[in-house]
Amino acid sequence: KVRRLCCPGMVEKSASWNKRLRKMERSLGVSSIKTAGRLRLCILIFVGLCAVSTIFSWQSASTHPHLARQEQSGKGPVLKFARELSSQKETQTTGNSQKPESVEPKIEDSQKLALLQKQSKIAEELLSPVVDAVGGGMTPADALMILNGKFSDIAVADQPREVLKWVASVFPKKKWAQVTSFGLSGLVITDLLKKLDLLNDASIMTIDTLHLFPETYQLIEEAKDHFDITELKVYRNKHVASRDDFERQYGAKLWKADAPLYDYITKVEPTRRGLEQLGIVAWITGRRRSQGGEREHLQLLEIDEADGRLKINPLANWDFDEVYKAVKWNNLPYNPLVDKGYASIGDVHSTQRVAGGEGERAGRWKGQNRTECGMHLSARHESAEVLAQRADRVRSGYQWEQGAVVRAKEIGIIQVTEEDFKRTVLGAGAPVVLEIYSPWCPHCRNFEPTFNLLAGTLAPKTHAIFARMDGYQNSVPPEAAKLFPVPDVPSLFVYAGGKAVQYTGVSQDY
Repeated sequence: KVRRLCCPGMVEKSASWNKRLRKMERSLGVSSIKTAGRLRLCILIFVGLCAVSTIFSWQSASTHPHLARQEQSGKGPVLKFARELSSQKETQTTGNSQKPESVEPKIEDSQKLALLQKQSKIAEELLSPVVDAVGGGMTPADALMILNGKFSDIAVADQPREVLKWVASVFPKKKWAQVTSFGLSGLVITDLLKKLDLLNDASIMTIDTLHLFPETYQLIEEAKDHFDITELKVYRNKHVASRDDFERQYGAKLWKADAPLYDYITKVEPTRRGLEQLGIVAWITGRRRSQGGEREHLQLLEIDEADGRLKINPLANWDFDEVYKAVKWNNLPYNPLVDKGYASIGDVHSTQRVAGGEGERAGRWKGQNRTECGMHLSARHESAEVLAQRADRVRSGYQWEQGAVVRAKEIGIIQVTEEDFKRTVLGAGAPVVLEIYSPWCPHCRNFEPTFNLLAGTLAPKTHAIFARMDGYQNSVPPEAAKLFPVPDVPSLFVYAGGKAVQYTGVSQDY
């Protein structure tokens, strides 16, 4: 009957098959032929679906054998998607962390390979003169290996001169540049270029972070006059023109709140933009092996893996004493901070004196376990795209903040920083209602009218002090950290009598 219903041409089944089928019918309580026929049809359909599913699974496993193992281990795409969805829901319900999120672009393996191939192609196209200089028929990396070997055979004192002469002979005029911060090494290189009559062949470029020492800005002007540099190319963040403007656009303590982002917008992006706009193929740096850290194994010539350009380090094998003696011997202008113990000079906030016995760059980013700002690092934990996204979000937040501060002041809300937290909050003679927020946070922006309304309504009646603190660039002092835990923003506290109470409800109930 089953055969007549679904497969009239089915081959006759064996007696054992029919026996098992009848046994199944009895166990299922099938009493009528009509019901049994329907049941058999359902069983066959179910078996067929299982077979199709099995075949599909076999095919998937043969094509992607790693998927099953990933799912079992909890790393498969299905569980990953579930975790991402759960994470998104948790973020929506718990608020925002104090660091603005950026979405890392998803790049497939094929795209990564294409990017690497593109960089390799760029290197081959840009550095073809390097290959030609050693006879051709090899990659730029192999050519540089040969050249580094040849230059290393030259006396260390003569290496900078010979390297610079070679660069000028290989690359077209203005297609190579010296990128200098006017440190001791940079000054020695500029002096050599001038003496070799190559200063006008190179582009001279510097990066203004807008956070340099006054002595550094003064030195730049003196160096321009001394070397007769008529076209110094100065690059800085493209959205600002002064330090005050920078602090309005990004906050006064971005360097502390988000060091990678600060480095990107003040140094990395301006450098890359300058090299691109000037059409630079090769650029000269003042880095030396004796500076240690990432520079310990520096070569005279190297390929910048970030963009395929050639980086030239003429003083790679010189030490600090040799550089300092060259500056003094040639009567070059230099930063007076050097003689005050600042062996390596960068931004005001990241430069300290070097103590006796410390390395040359020990005064840079002291206590932060780092030796580079990112300008010379090709591999970063975060891509340029991610940092650019975060920069836009932070800048948009501080544009809003400018108006929010004015509106708060008009109502009588005071602005708190970590420097005056102890006096303004802990030492207040009245209860303090404190909001800790981040300007880039959309929830914080949405809460602003509510907080202003609370302050305008309650402050006259309760004599409480209403205050707000930017938690992105300010931290609660250690002695008050337990009283004011800030897992996310916005966070609202009432402080009185040495105790703080945090509001833990949802923002709609404020």
